[in-house]
Amino acid sequence: MLKSKFSKPDPGELSPLTKRAFNRHTLEDVLFFREQIKKIQDNKIRDFLMLALINVAMKCSYAWKDGAVIKIRKHPVPPLRKLLSRQLRFMLKDLKRSETTDAECIVGFGDARKMKLANESIDSIITSPPYLNKIEYSRIYSIEEELFFRDMGLPPLRSHIGTRPEKVLQERNRLQDITDGAGFNPQTIAYFNDMYEVIKEFSRVCRPGARLGIVVGNGCFPEGVVDSDVILSRISEHVGFSPREILVLNKRWCTRNRVEKVGITRESLLIWEK
Repeated sequence: MLKSKFSKPDPGELSPLTKRAFNRHTLEDVLFFREQIKKIQDNKIRDFLMLALINVAMKCSYAWKDGAVIKIRKHPVPPLRKLLSRQLRFMLKDLKRSETTDAECIVGFGDARKMKLANESIDSIITSPPYLNKIEYSRIYSIEEELFFRDMGLPPLRSHIGTRPEKVLQERNRLQDITDGAGFNPQTIAYFNDMYEVIKEFSRVCRPGARLGIVVGNGCFPEGVVDSDVILSRISEHVGFSPREILVLNKRWCTRNRVEKVGITRESLLIWEK
């Protein structure tokens, strides 16, 4: 594939953001190799190569993910072909070192509040749900979605957690009973109510003894910090889990008007057991 004769691709109707995120030569290489990979008939080989290309494409871009915002910072970038070759060699060596099993991987698309799984069928859950008021995944991964996933027939990537604040009045009482009413505003009520439904669904599908590892970030508002890690752990206890640990992974200041410090937000790993 790396030795394929180059032909200049048509950038088509790429968004201005995606065009600004790469220099012209790098973007042409990304599009050229993407089309070469799509021609491969073997699904496993095609996915293997596409994974490598997705990995290196953003490393050769000007895009910088700063929280929920993509910033464009022009700076010297490595040649995509060279980085792609190195990435593929690394992945092949990794495969040779790995012990393969007959385990099956199933990728699904759905609503975490209503999973299509049998009761008590899951041994472990490892996940990181959207953070309260921080990360909008559909925005910060918009370049990858446009370049690599738009024509795969998948629904557009969106974050649905906490998007129904109009229902907050009927949802307020349940959350206040669980969390002692931790200064909720309509956005946080909608968020934690949806997360309540997700965690309740986790409880339904998990077997007794199942362990969960969940990475979350606290909320930052002008009024102060909302301790999502503590609140979610209380919710988990309410629906049948035993919170074991809150491991703090990162800390940063929560500011008001960009300069006034109002508290410290945590990014945490929650360990629960059923």
